[in-house]
Amino acid sequence: MRSSRDRCAKTRRLRRDEPSRLLRAGARAPSRHRRGVRRSDTVEEAWCIGMNLAALNVTHYSFAPRIPAMLSSFRCVPVVRPSFVLAAFLALVGCSGKDEPKYPDTTSFCSGRAGAECSTEVIRACAAPDRERCVSKRQQACIAALPRGPVYNAGGAEGCINAVSAAFGDAKLTTEENRTVNETCTAAFDGPGAASAPCARDLDCMMSSGLRCVLRGGANVGTCQVPERVTGGGLCSAPNQSCVDGFHCGATNHCDINSQVGAPCGATLPCVKEARCVADICEKKFDDGSPCASDQECVNGLCAKGSTAAQGICASQMTLAPNEPFCIDAR
Repeated sequence: MRSSRDRCAKTRRLRRDEPSRLLRAGARAPSRHRRGVRRSDTVEEAWCIGMNLAALNVTHYSFAPRIPAMLSSFRCVPVVRPSFVLAAFLALVGCSGKDEPKYPDTTSFCSGRAGAECSTEVIRACAAPDRERCVSKRQQACIAALPRGPVYNAGGAEGCINAVSAAFGDAKLTTEENRTVNETCTAAFDGPGAASAPCARDLDCMMSSGLRCVLRGGANVGTCQVPERVTGGGLCSAPNQSCVDGFHCGATNHCDINSQVGAPCGATLPCVKEARCVADICEKKFDDGSPCASDQECVNGLCAKGSTAAQGICASQMTLAPNEPFCIDAR
């Protein structure tokens, strides 16, 4: 009786471009079930064929679906080595789609985001009738809020949905979580701007390439760059250099501190984080409990309002409850 090494050597002679011969070799295996031939011999031959398949790296779509039929023709008894055969085949069949994005289009993206928002704790806190209704309502809100103009970037979608899941898992949304969600989910979209293209916001740039809109001072127009953050007092003359929060690139191309509450402000002189520029004077942003239209108006950076509401309430943390605008939307 030939050794398993001889049988493997014979099978290994199959050429890389002839996987069909491998199938024919497997199809003949049942004829080996004759008197005096052990099933373990057939199993060993199946194992040899499996190992050579792995060596050939057969991943063609036209061939992989036929692998299970070939396996069934062996009628192998359960021994240790066939488990390696099965593992090799499953790896070959499964690896062909490993690079496909989890959320390939905006429909799947909004469905995934809605599912992340409608956690068990959120359903309970909002007194939503069921999860299906919550997901449906939040998916509609997501679709309505999709940016117009930028192109969807599936590569950045999973990071966004993971951030949403982490933020809504306890039915509480803090200022920091809100900022993280906004920044991460913005990266799920790409603008047309290549490096050095003019821009007014990050979504004007190809964010998947690491580009962001770098504004000079408090100017309304900048250029798309891979930003280099510069600390206070540092030189910021290069187009890609951006000052850290609380500073701006001043007239001498150094990072100067932003204008304080009550001080003058303008296109090249922005206000500190706690203030906004109104009629060329820095005014303090709204405190918690004040009416607001956007996050930028609130001192803590969070305006709690419904997706279709024109006005909300400034807050440092949004603890979901049945009367909260988010919960009203979800029901």
